[in-house]
Amino acid sequence: MNFFKLSLITISLLLVGCGSSSNKSDTPNNTKVTTVKDAQKNFKAVTAFASMPSSIAKVNQFNTLQLQKVFNKTQKKQQRSCKNGGDITVLISEDKKTTEMTFNNCKMDNASYDGSMKLIQMNKNDSKIEITKYTYSNAQGSGYMNISMEEKTVNNISTMSINGVVNQKNSSGEINNMSVTNMKFVEKETSAESWSTIDGSMSIESKCFTGTYSFQTIEKLIETKDETDNLKSGILKLNGATYTFNNPNVTIKIGSKIETILQSELEKRFEIKTVCDE
Repeated sequence: MNFFKLSLITISLLLVGCGSSSNKSDTPNNTKVTTVKDAQKNFKAVTAFASMPSSIAKVNQFNTLQLQKVFNKTQKKQQRSCKNGGDITVLISEDKKTTEMTFNNCKMDNASYDGSMKLIQMNKNDSKIEITKYTYSNAQGSGYMNISMEEKTVNNISTMSINGVVNQKNSSGEINNMSVTNMKFVEKETSAESWSTIDGSMSIESKCFTGTYSFQTIEKLIETKDETDNLKSGILKLNGATYTFNNPNVTIKIGSKIETILQSELEKRFEIKTVCDE
């Protein structure tokens, strides 16, 4: 998985889980940065944040499939029973720009769902998703979402703004109270140009690490056009530490302390299987 390109589409929520067999489940808040090693550890928060929109996308995809089964353009309110109990209600606004789907103890194929999702088409390029008190459980685990996400695409530049909370528990790990505030992710992906920025704050409690993180992009994170997973250039600030990317290296600076290593080495040090390690 490409650690540095920060894809909000392909990074799974499972990446925040802990593949390690370590017993360090009572990991203290580790966001204070005084050394380069601290800064290296904190960089895993980038992966944690990237998991949230991916999880939202999965919920949106599932609910859209359910909406297609019940949707009727001529009815403003529609309801259908779920396969194994409970029901789904769909409300469509008069202008047809807002569609709200509500799950009421809906049980299907050994899974259950509660809560609502509202899709709002604000204009041609701007849409909003509001996922409210959405809970689910299935064979893979369980989760909770209370999220507002706005997405806009203009001239091949996509902007995603997120506020809210996600909880997740499955065989790969556990997240409690992942909360993002005014988090904004911007990216451009064309054959000629690929870059991204990430700004905002996130707090998280998980099986392996707990803390509050503040992101600021100083210079766009520009992707390479080769087959590596490196960034060509860019500067990211995270909890006071500065990460300057210059393919194939990344220079990490905290105060007067500086270390330059290969980007691939930073990724290797903090693969998910070692998150629970020291």
